[in-house]
Formats: sequence, C-alpha cells, structure tokens
Amino acid sequence: MTKDLKVKLNVIGHGKPKGICGSGYIDILCQMLKAGVIKRDGKIDMSVKSQRIRRSKDGVAEFVYSGKR
Repeated sequence: MTKDLKVKLNVIGHGKPKGICGSGYIDILCQMLKAGVIKRDGKIDMSVKSQRIRRSKDGVAEFVYSGKR
C-alpha cells in the first residue's frame, strides 16, 4: 500500500515551530488513524509505503511529521 501522506503544519503566530500542543497530538493521531498509518492496536503499520514511516536508530517504528530529527 502506498499513501500520499502530506502534512500541513500551522504555527500560531506564523513563527518557527517549537513543539506540539496537546490538541495537536490528538489531531495528529486522529488523522494517522483515518489514513491507516496507525492500526487499531495503536501501532504504526509498517506495510504502508511512505518516506514518512521508518524505523528509528533503536528499531522503533516512527512517523516523520516535520522532516527534522
């Protein structure tokens, strides 16, 4: 499965992002679930082919939201 997982980032005050607020995390998780990135068990679906889904240096599945590590 290949998905176009475009991310839209909005910053209050139009500056550089410094972090993600609590409601932002909830929105991210909701959209990832809707897109099929997160399975119903809460784990990232590694069968989804996207440059945003990868394994960390420790082997943990991760979704790259901002392009920064």
